[in-house]
Amino acid sequence: GIGIGVQIALFLIWQLFGLGGLGAGWDFFAILRLVIGLIFPALLTYAGWRTAKARSMESATGLLYIDLGAVTTGTILAAGLFFGAGILV
Repeated sequence: GIGIGVQIALFLIWQLFGLGGLGAGWDFFAILRLVIGLIFPALLTYAGWRTAKARSMESATGLLYIDLGAVTTGTILAAGLFFGAGILV
């Protein structure tokens, strides 16, 4: 909830007042962080919840494992941005 909102706000602030245009420098990694690390896991979590509600537990488990991989990828991207460029997103 709040943590994801703060991360998206930091991303938007960095894009609006940041370093260069879209695709320049670290922008590509910041966009990957937003899409793969925040938006995609949120969609997968919702899909897993709906699948579990339909009593299809194996499918829900598979979606949540993919979700775990996306969150891990987003965390690695965030760490790379922070330690590589000093950008907190």
